[in-house]
Amino acid sequence: NGAVSRTLTAPTDRLRATLATGTYPDLRTAFRSILREQGVAGFWSSNLANVVQVAPENGIAFALNETLRDRFCADPSHPSMLEKFLLGGVAGAVAMTAVYPMYVVQNRQAAAQPGRYTGMMDCVREVWRGGAQVAYAGYVTALVRVLPLKGIMLGGYSALKDVCKDPRTGEIST
Repeated sequence: NGAVSRTLTAPTDRLRATLATGTYPDLRTAFRSILREQGVAGFWSSNLANVVQVAPENGIAFALNETLRDRFCADPSHPSMLEKFLLGGVAGAVAMTAVYPMYVVQNRQAAAQPGRYTGMMDCVREVWRGGAQVAYAGYVTALVRVLPLKGIMLGGYSALKDVCKDPRTGEIST
């Protein structure tokens, strides 16, 4: 479902990245330019990189969140709210770190002028040639963003799971 949500929101991601370059003065101009230069498909020009990144990132985050809970919580079967949010933030940060170069690829493709890259792999090669400095450009800013974001997301997910558990069986009810 991550791939589906990323694909559905790809046009807004493309517009965000394009506007961040300062090439266009406003949303309307950016929208019209992408549409005129690339057609409707232009709004999805960087979506493959986004989809490639989302599955492993979410898988790592959820698995690590559970692993960390079992290893670091005072009572793994009943982690405190603070523990849930801290573990979620750490798990999210590790997951993002693992796939961060794909964020760079996605953002470069989304912000690029038409024809700059022949496809995702062309952009991957360019980022790879630039080494770690290029592959992790903007990493600290992304880390500052992801720690509270994933803490809230995964901590909230864990809290909601607890609310939905049957008190007698411990199973999550439908």
